[in-house]
Amino acid sequence: MSTSVPPFAGSAAPPTGSVNDWDRDRSQRQRRLHVVQIPVLRLAGFALLSLIALVYGVERSAGGDWATGLGLVALNLGYALLSWAVLWGGHGRTGRLDLTLLFHHLDIAVWLATVHFVGGSPLLLVLLLLARVGDSVGFGFARAFYFTHVVTAVFLAYTAWSGARGLPSLEGIERWVVALTLYAVGAHMSLSAFVITRLRRRSAQAAQQAEELVQTLNARTRDLQTQAQALEQARCEAESAARAKSSFLATMSHEIRTPMNGVIGMTELLRHTPLTEQQQEFVHIIRDSGQGLLVILNDILDYSKIESGKMELEARPLSVEALLKACSDLLGPRARDKGVPLQIDIDPGMPPWVLGDSTRLRQVLINLMSNAIKFTEVGRVRVKVGLLNEDIEAPTAIRDKVDVGPPVVLEWVVQDTGVGMNAEQQARLFQPFTQVDASVARKYGGTGLGLAISQRLVQAMGGQIEVRSQVDRGSTFRFVLPTREVLDYAETTSTLTMSPTSPVPLAATPSGRPVRILLAEDNLVNQRVALLTIQKLGHRVDVVDNGRAAVEAVQQQPYDLVLMDIQMPEMDGLEATREIVRRAPHGRRPFIVGLSANAMAEDVQAGRAAGMDNYLSKPFTVSDLRAVIDVCALFARPDGD
Repeated sequence: MSTSVPPFAGSAAPPTGSVNDWDRDRSQRQRRLHVVQIPVLRLAGFALLSLIALVYGVERSAGGDWATGLGLVALNLGYALLSWAVLWGGHGRTGRLDLTLLFHHLDIAVWLATVHFVGGSPLLLVLLLLARVGDSVGFGFARAFYFTHVVTAVFLAYTAWSGARGLPSLEGIERWVVALTLYAVGAHMSLSAFVITRLRRRSAQAAQQAEELVQTLNARTRDLQTQAQALEQARCEAESAARAKSSFLATMSHEIRTPMNGVIGMTELLRHTPLTEQQQEFVHIIRDSGQGLLVILNDILDYSKIESGKMELEARPLSVEALLKACSDLLGPRARDKGVPLQIDIDPGMPPWVLGDSTRLRQVLINLMSNAIKFTEVGRVRVKVGLLNEDIEAPTAIRDKVDVGPPVVLEWVVQDTGVGMNAEQQARLFQPFTQVDASVARKYGGTGLGLAISQRLVQAMGGQIEVRSQVDRGSTFRFVLPTREVLDYAETTSTLTMSPTSPVPLAATPSGRPVRILLAEDNLVNQRVALLTIQKLGHRVDVVDNGRAAVEAVQQQPYDLVLMDIQMPEMDGLEATREIVRRAPHGRRPFIVGLSANAMAEDVQAGRAAGMDNYLSKPFTVSDLRAVIDVCALFARPDGD
């Protein structure tokens, strides 16, 4: 008996790029099949056949011919081992000769000899011959159908020969019935082989498609990994570029603001000296030019902070009425000079206090109102604030002590009767560094950043801004902001809420007595500006030029206020502040206010983290400095305390 396994037919095509490896693996599988698996199965089959023949023959001979039986065993096992040796040594070396097919034919002759010498019945022969057809099923329809004819012919020939020799055999119609049955079973097995071949082919095609899909997915995965790596690299480069830009802007801000502090500060001092009318005009021009340059610098810094995601907004109590009054006080003189009335309308139902960022909201309003005044020659500018019945997510108070009410939505409208814009001009209105056309830039000036900054600030506060305009009919800017009403809030609680980017408000009342001040500043021009300004305000001031000297001076005598520059030699202002705070007895240290040309939010936060009570960005005005000193005077210790 022999059982064999067919070669791997209809296998999937090798993956692209691995043909040599795939061919080598296939060759090894084929060799294992023909020189190991098939010979082992053949040996087992012939051993079983020998055992059956031996038992059958001994039983028939009643104690029988053991020598013949052992000879049959030796014949079968010897043939199986010989065929194994031939398959092992001849695999791949016989050209087109199929050794497996050859031994499938020789097997039939060995079976016939075994059955004949043990005097077996034709039934045993039929079972062996059907096994040969079954062995061929795995090789496909053609080989199975071929062996169906072979075994049928062998059966008919052997039974005819046995009958002629007078041996036990089938006769007449019985022989043909068995032959037809053998043929029918073999044909059925062949049809099964046909179905198996088709299933195998489809399985191979499915395997091939799956392999191709896997390869495609692997290639896609590699592409995605490559893209992810490229995106990660681009993200790192973008972050590095953002850090470099922030560092560059901080450096440029410091380098520009430092000399501007001298220009604006000296101009302020010069204004209060005896001057001729023409000299006063010159001073005003210098001051206005310096302020204009400062506005441009602030716009660029604000836009950079918004773009880099470093713009931090507050949610603190603010008065809409006070905010609009402050904007009106600032821009009203400009409107009156042009003969353009500035009208302010507030909804009667407006809550006294709402949550918001007063500094940034004021910046948006000043941008819109100053543009409206700038582009209006005839007519008026009108600002309206009302309440809308809309459900929009509102901010939450920063401080838990603030009692907030339900959400409210504020509608802010700035209307003018100025030059107006067409549709094309409105489409690019909020793009940075853009004005409606070149003639506008030449006539009215400006960086083209104000509206871009305003749009991003409104969006950051959770609102939306829009514009409607007609040429020569004016423009209407409208934005809505979600907020919350603040309940039971007294104005006095916010007298001292200082915004991290704003000086102390001027609402503080001065104490009327001199304040002992220490100025730590290494720049000679800025030293001179601050010294003259402080003396003009009637206060005593000592000057040191580095942080270490400031620490030593505070240890030697008490000061009410230390104006601390940030960038100084030997010890910078942050380290000096930390050292003063560390050394001072509890509740006995002076007020410390940072002075720096660095105006980024992180600079302010660093100053507060070091222990500074407030922060003034250079250039600062006389009013800014007076406000800081006046607040300090409210809490300064009296002499000898």
